[in-house]
Amino acid sequence: MWALLTQFFVNPAFLLGLGAVAIPVILHLRFRRTATEVPFPSLKLLQLSTRRVARRKKVEDLLLLAARALLLACLALALAKPFLKASGALASRTGVAVAIVYDNSGSMATRVGGQRRVDLARARGEEILSGVQGDGSRAGLYLAAGADPEKPGQSLTARFDDVRNALGQAEPSPRRADLAAAVARALDDLANSSEPHRELYLVTDLQARGLREALEGLKGREKSSALSVAVVPVAPGRPNDLAVTDVQVSGRGMLANVPLTVEATLRNLGEAPAEAQAELFVDGARTTARTVKVGGGSTATVAFPLRFAEGGARAAAVQVGQDENPLDDRRVLALPLEDAVRVPVIEGAASALDYQNASFYVAKALDPFAAGEGDGRTAGSGVRPLKVPEQALLGDDLGKFRAIFLLNPGKLSLEALTRLKRYVRAGGGLVIFPGDATDGPRLTQDLGLSAFEKGAPNGDGILPARLGKRFGQPVSAQRAGDDETPGVRIVDMAFTHPVLAPFKGLDRGLFTAVEAHAGFELAVPTGSPAEVLLTLDGQRPFLVGGPAGAGEVYLFASAPTPDWTNLPVRSGGIFLPLMHTLVHHLAGKNLRAGSLVVGRNVLRPAAENPQKMLLIAPDGAEQTVEAPAGQALAADLDRPGVWRLKPAHAGEPRPGPKPDPAKEPAAADPAAKATAATGPLGEDEQVFSVNPDPDEADVDALAPAEVRESFAAVAQEAVLADGPDGLAAALKRIREGVPLWNALLVCVLVLAVVEVCLGGRTAAPTGSA
Repeated sequence: MWALLTQFFVNPAFLLGLGAVAIPVILHLRFRRTATEVPFPSLKLLQLSTRRVARRKKVEDLLLLAARALLLACLALALAKPFLKASGALASRTGVAVAIVYDNSGSMATRVGGQRRVDLARARGEEILSGVQGDGSRAGLYLAAGADPEKPGQSLTARFDDVRNALGQAEPSPRRADLAAAVARALDDLANSSEPHRELYLVTDLQARGLREALEGLKGREKSSALSVAVVPVAPGRPNDLAVTDVQVSGRGMLANVPLTVEATLRNLGEAPAEAQAELFVDGARTTARTVKVGGGSTATVAFPLRFAEGGARAAAVQVGQDENPLDDRRVLALPLEDAVRVPVIEGAASALDYQNASFYVAKALDPFAAGEGDGRTAGSGVRPLKVPEQALLGDDLGKFRAIFLLNPGKLSLEALTRLKRYVRAGGGLVIFPGDATDGPRLTQDLGLSAFEKGAPNGDGILPARLGKRFGQPVSAQRAGDDETPGVRIVDMAFTHPVLAPFKGLDRGLFTAVEAHAGFELAVPTGSPAEVLLTLDGQRPFLVGGPAGAGEVYLFASAPTPDWTNLPVRSGGIFLPLMHTLVHHLAGKNLRAGSLVVGRNVLRPAAENPQKMLLIAPDGAEQTVEAPAGQALAADLDRPGVWRLKPAHAGEPRPGPKPDPAKEPAAADPAAKATAATGPLGEDEQVFSVNPDPDEADVDALAPAEVRESFAAVAQEAVLADGPDGLAAALKRIREGVPLWNALLVCVLVLAVVEVCLGGRTAAPTGSA
């Protein structure tokens, strides 16, 4: 009985005061006066008047009795403190399901008034849990980043100590937060709970990124009459924080002995101008620093020149001085340096005579010193061509190459076409020379156009121009004895394009002396971003280039053989420098691939055979990661830094324990020389830059009222717990409802006035007969 009463009253012991209602009843019965008969000669004349007075007095006595009884009852109820919930039922203090959606994204590491937002949020969470009784109640913590429902306390449970432990261990995470998923999982768990009362608390800094998606996810959900929601803002606003949001490298390729530039983007998240030292670390050692001034709410860039004498995996990092949020003060960049750019040269139909093949001339141009693959010598040209058959498109991981040359392509298999298009659209560079085995319209249909146009079947094409019918004749096809038919000469060059810019100012005759005996008509789609770099007489495009996804494709009209054009054999010509410029342009563009975000990432695409690799963390910890045939190789990269992936061999570590996403590793010491992933880079090895989510530098916030109104659409009651005492008021409102004792005390006062009035009338003399 006592447990039942505690569900509806704050102080149920005062209900014993209801027994005082019997006191006026007893007194009324004990001291009730009876009429005394007095002989009187004229009694018959007064009989009617006496009866009227007695009837009125009886009614007044009953009203006085009722007023006194109700006064005592209302007083006892007021002292017991009953509440009325939003649903209309009396308040219940047990049988509650509490879900705390806890924003532990990177922005929660910001210090406000000397305290981190996450510490303020933790205190809010403790306050929420402290008011829940254990009998018949459950609670759960729902993290926005690094959530693991299998972990104790991260789903509804009656073990409140597990929830408190999870709350104490939750730290700001460099992972990409998913507040929408946390809210959705909390609402689903509450909807499936058996508790009669359900509470959801959103503890957040109101950062718009992520929270807006969470509010969008509320649309379409049914309103729950048992759900109450409290929005708990934690120190929202713009912090005095300078964040490193991006680090990139540029140059003529990721090569040793080639100048590189590391460029960092800094963003001032505060409103006041900021000045800081931007420091460059290479393999954990500080090398140089720059002073940077950034206006309030603005961005700035800082550049550091670099040059490495040897190839291998290197690690660079740019860091600013510690401020109110150390999580966004540092970003790393993996530098997989090569002694030479390895370029697969893939030829379709090849002749037995090497000098008749396009690959012979392209390979000679790319590496005139002929440092073959695996001969231990460094390519003096900085480019190492790899002559491979078309089957290489099926077996090799194309992503490890900066550029690919496709010569005289014939009919390619569907899988080869798919892999080639995926490679380009992911950021790879492709140079195509058609030839005798090429069917222009068929190749256009197979590879598709990179630009959408009316009637285009899909958007995964990569060609910058359509290949049409052939023009002219190869020299070998001309009849013997006849004079050689003059070719069509180059008449126009686009020196504004980055590929041809190095040739600007040179003798135009280097280009105009080039003539094509045979080739394919190239047609650039209207409105396409592709550009014609070289044009033949008669407005025939000879070289067209353009973007395709994140990559680029360059398409020539002729095969690079003397039979089709004099381009590769003309003495003092531009074939060799043009090939090198193309390779270094594509290799340099491919450097700008973004880093990975802390969390689970795909490291290698699906393969025909099972994959087994050794993954090395920034601190040197190793684990073996595997993927069955037909599935991509993925792993949880649980901390920022440079990671390394290499083939696993017998005797190397087996998969380690699953990282605990709730326990994020501490920020790296900038002075520490964390070089576990650096060193010589072997065949089929990769390095990855892993950084915190850069979107956490977006400080735009939603209005608290907007968030509350969105939750009001799915809950019976939604309140805003803002201000110093906002959470206490919200908890009181949700768990105790509207206090009824104020109304009861008003009733006590009214009844006291009525009692005084009726008591005075009853006590007044009525006269006697």
